[in-house]
Amino acid sequence: MPELRQKEIKYRNCSYFYSAYIEQGILVNSGYNCRHPKQEEVVTEEGQEIGNCYSWSCPLCIK
Repeated sequence: MPELRQKEIKYRNCSYFYSAYIEQGILVNSGYNCRHPKQEEVVTEEGQEIGNCYSWSCPLCIK
């Protein structure tokens, strides 16, 4: 399965995935964001910490 398709499936099934751009108007990581409290890849924008959704840093990913 192509990598892009695998990512699309992951995003649709993860309850921590969201788009800060859609919800808050803040564009970080092209709108691929994570609410998981253990996500370490975060960016602070407008005083808010916004997690980035990456497979290599996902607290839920099985490697």
